[in-house]
Amino acid sequence: MVEVVECNLYALLKSARTCFVRAWWYQCQGLESRNQGELADGLMAHRHHGQRVLLADLMRTLAWLLLLAALVLLTAYCALEWT
Repeated sequence: MVEVVECNLYALLKSARTCFVRAWWYQCQGLESRNQGELADGLMAHRHHGQRVLLADLMRTLAWLLLLAALVLLTAYCALEWT
């Protein structure tokens, strides 16, 4: 049984070079790739990039929270000074 994901992947790769389609077909047949070292390196690079993206998102959220806290404190200070 062919899954929808496999069909979508095949449609995407069909327009690419023959080697990509062949690699997909070999993967479907359960054959292991010969370039396991390169695949492992690529996987590590993607994981490292994902961690950096997550860290950037957390830092952006922290920055917004600090800005919000600063605005609240400024508002409270101004309200106390003008009363």
